[in-house]
Amino acid sequence: MYRECKFLFLKNIKSKYIIYISFLFLIISSIYYFVDSTKKNDIERDNLLLTHIKNMKNIFNANLTEWSDYYTGVLNDLANDNDISSLVALKKRDKLYEIMYGVFLDMQAVEPSLKTMQFYYEDGSKFLQIQEKENYNDTLSSNRPLIKFVNSKAEATYGFQSCPFGGVFRIVVPIIYNGNNIGALEIGFDPNLITKSLDDSDSSEKFQYLLHKNSVEKLRTESKMSPIPIDDTYYINKLNNSFSLEFLEHILDNNTDNGAVIEDGENEYLISKIAVIHGTNGEELGEMIGYYDFTIDNQKYRFNIVQIYLRIFIVFFIFITLIILAPVKRE
Repeated sequence: MYRECKFLFLKNIKSKYIIYISFLFLIISSIYYFVDSTKKNDIERDNLLLTHIKNMKNIFNANLTEWSDYYTGVLNDLANDNDISSLVALKKRDKLYEIMYGVFLDMQAVEPSLKTMQFYYEDGSKFLQIQEKENYNDTLSSNRPLIKFVNSKAEATYGFQSCPFGGVFRIVVPIIYNGNNIGALEIGFDPNLITKSLDDSDSSEKFQYLLHKNSVEKLRTESKMSPIPIDDTYYINKLNNSFSLEFLEHILDNNTDNGAVIEDGENEYLISKIAVIHGTNGEELGEMIGYYDFTIDNQKYRFNIVQIYLRIFIVFFIFITLIILAPVKRE
């Protein structure tokens, strides 16, 4: 009798240890599963963020390329027109202005974001500025890399640069006369052209051009514009219809250099810096930010987290239920 009780006691102890060990194993396994699954979920979300940021940059750059290719073709036709290039070669400024002023107005009627049209000699000195006829002869090759590039390489190029209204998207082509490069023809667009054209499309990505305080004084004194302050550093001269001033303030409270998900009411947006516009001395004049509605993607991310918790709960529930409902053998 004593030995039977002793063996039964040991048997009960073994059963308890099995349960304890099983429960401990379940806890460790659940912790591992939770850590591993959430890590994979975070990586998947981060990769998705990077994909959207890359997509915004690709859309932005593709739009720039589309605009530049189109207007490069237009400028090449003008610059290679012998009637026009000969006037530059012969330095007939008044006659060139008479012809090109109408062309400039026609182009501006089609695209109001067109702000400037200028002709340069091969040494970088300005021959004619359509919007300010009397402003010429100043040499800009030292602080206009695009002009310097075109005059040295005789190839068309484009890019963002400084200007009196904060920043401009410039397209520059060489002027060819009798087979020789004699200068450059340049046009400049308001950077908001890019945001406007993308807003007019069906793209889910939207963009806003921000002005840095370094360029604000030029805007006020030279262009007589009144930029709207967003904070101590950034201003805007035109608000994208997809944004509000309050939302912009909220955006600038966060670091968007590498992308950030920001809440705005019930929605969540991925915000990222797309391009930075620098002045000739390297100062930051402005930047383009892009945003994408990340609400649905973030909801999927949270749903995956809930599923992880739910799976762990179900396993524990089944384990505990089996222990409670397990038959007890009576001696």
